[in-house]
Formats: sequence, C-alpha cells, structure tokens
Amino acid sequence: MRKGLTISLPKDLPRLGLAIGMFAAISIAVLIAGSARVTQTPTTGGNAGLEAIAPGALGRIRFELAQVGSKQVELDPALAHRTLSGLPLASDPFTALAATDMARNPKGSARDAALLKEAIRRDPRSRTARILLLRHMAATGDLEGAFDQLAVFSRLSPGLVARVMEAITGRIDTPEKVDEALAAIDPHRSLYGPFVERMASKRKPPEVVRRLAEGLPTGIKADSDIRTTIIKQLVQVGEYATARNIWQKGNAAGASGLIHSPDFSDAKAPPPFNWELAVNSTGAAERDRSGGLSVVYYDRNPGALAEQLLTLTPGAYRAVADFEVLAGTADNVHLKIACNDSAATLAEAAFVARKPGVNRLAVNFIVPLSSCAGQRISILGTASEERGETQLQIRRIDLVAAGGGQ
Repeated sequence: MRKGLTISLPKDLPRLGLAIGMFAAISIAVLIAGSARVTQTPTTGGNAGLEAIAPGALGRIRFELAQVGSKQVELDPALAHRTLSGLPLASDPFTALAATDMARNPKGSARDAALLKEAIRRDPRSRTARILLLRHMAATGDLEGAFDQLAVFSRLSPGLVARVMEAITGRIDTPEKVDEALAAIDPHRSLYGPFVERMASKRKPPEVVRRLAEGLPTGIKADSDIRTTIIKQLVQVGEYATARNIWQKGNAAGASGLIHSPDFSDAKAPPPFNWELAVNSTGAAERDRSGGLSVVYYDRNPGALAEQLLTLTPGAYRAVADFEVLAGTADNVHLKIACNDSAATLAEAAFVARKPGVNRLAVNFIVPLSSCAGQRISILGTASEERGETQLQIRRIDLVAAGGGQ
C-alpha cells in the first residue's frame, strides 16, 4: 500500500507546489458545487424523504451550502445539532459545520476533515463535502488523498477535474514535479487522460515532456488517444527519437525502416511517422487500390499533399521515387526533404517525366550534425508559371544511407 504523502520542507517543495496549484483551483471550483446544489429544493438530494421531519432546519442548511463559493457560509452550530437530533442520518449538517469553519480558515483543520468524511460516508454523492475535503487535502499536502477524491469527481463532475488539472499542470515545470504528480495519479487510471491532455496544452521544457513520456505506465501509453497526445508533445519540443519509439510500440505493422511504408500500403498506423495524406483545396493524395499513391494537384493553393516525419541520423542519404505522370507536366509537384525545426531544405526536385510510363526521381542530401534531429519528407504542390492541374501515381519512395547515415 502506498504511504501517505505529507509535506516536510524543503524536501517536498515540488509536492507543495502541486498542492498549492490544486488548492487554488479547488477554491474557484467550489462555485461548481454551489451552482449545482443551488437548484436543489428541500425535497431533493441525498436525504430525500427526511425533510418532512425537520424541513425548516435542513432546508436552511441546504440553502446555505448552495452558496458555498459565492459567499461566506456562517451557520449557527446549534442549527446543525438541532437538525441532527431530528434527522440522525442526515449528512448536510456535518458539511455545514466544516464549511463554517473553513470560511474562516480555508485550509481547514483535522476536525473539519473528520466532519467531511462523515458527511461523505452518509452521502457518497455529496459534491460540496467532497470538494471541501479535496481542498483541505490539497492545502495540507495530502496529494494522495486529494487525488482519491478527484478520481470520484471524474465521474461526478468532469468539469471540476479539468479545472484542477489545469492548475496542477500549470505548475509542473521540472522532472521532479512530473514524478510527484504521476505518483499521486497512479492509483486512478481515469485521471491520466485529463492530466496528459492539460499537460499537452502548455509549452513545457523538453526534459519535462520527456520525463512525462518515460514515466507514464506502459498500459496507459497503450491508449491511442494518450499515445497520440504524448507523441505530438514530444515532437513539438524536438524529442523526435523518443516520440518515434513510442509511436513504433503502438504500430501493429512492426518495425519501420528509414521511411515507413515506402509503398504507402500501411493505412492503419497514424502520422506523424506514417504518411499523412491531404484532401483539401490544394489537391488530393489517396492510396490507390492497385498500390502506390494517387496524387492530384489543382495548382491553386500550394501546399503539402503527403508528408511523413523522419528521424535520420546525421549523414548522407539518397531518396528514390518511382512515379508515372497521368496528366499535366508534374513540374509543379515536388519531392522535398527538410529539417523539421528550422525548415531548412535538404533536397527538392520536381516529378518531371523523361519518358512515357514509369520514371524514377533520385535526390541526394545530407542531414547536418546539428539543428536537424527530425526531418520531414513531403510531396507538395508548388506555384508555377503555367497553371494547370497535375495527376500522377507515385509507386513508392525509398530512402537509403549513402554513407555515414544509419
């Protein structure tokens, strides 16, 4: 069993930072519980049917709890005790007593935590009690307990989870904080998705993104949505090799060479390390039933028709494409290899037919030692003096190391 996560400065500063983020988010998110409960009447909620015994007292308590987050709750403790004397199974009086204390001391006390836990025991769906307990746990550094409560909200209130994750991920700026967050999330599989999604929505240092990718459990990375999100974030920070490794593990087609699916036959593996095909105002690139790629360029809006991200090591390479022009001249459709980060062109040549039938286009290029850890190979339409639609079929594109590359 995982030990409780408690704060002892300065060792636990990363955890404290996350706790502060969670506490701030929950302080705002209490409004969600208030707006949800304010619509309840004294004859609805977790204790429906009991109101007939003491409708006045319980109704007043519920009305005040509905205001949590929008105003300071100040209830006479005697009112809660009177309610319990008539309704011994009620949960709201316990929440009200804790809410009154936490209006003066937002972090809450051990007594408040005990009151809220009792309220939840009596009514497990009490959102206000859970939010206040979640806020107390975050403020006191009990991240494991806070995430336990947050996991419940992944079912009761996904919006609250999104708010809290937004605040937490905003404070994660070191690998150590990634470790702290993952350790707290670990028992709750349902929280990985919102956490990774919010992490990906922010620009993080490469070492943070790399630690997140390495720290996520293998079973979590097997989720296609999470895997795609992580790969995209790794590519954004230039961690191409790690991104390709994760992509490869999720690729049912098996190992790839220097270029994946040179004959364009793999329609299952996702980009960016498989071909991304465009069908838009630029033109259309579609896999042909007889093999290869059918390309149509309208010659109106220049742009990529098919592209793939590569992770070639520094050295010399040769790209070879077998193609056939079906209509037009094809001098406005190019094969291009460029560095992904700097966009520096390594090689570019037009698909110009020298004879009827199948032709071969070959270009040599060198991947430099720096600033080019990832490359992009593209089939793109370009601007031309003599405008005209071009159609061609590209049978395959191969890459080979010409010396010094791997």
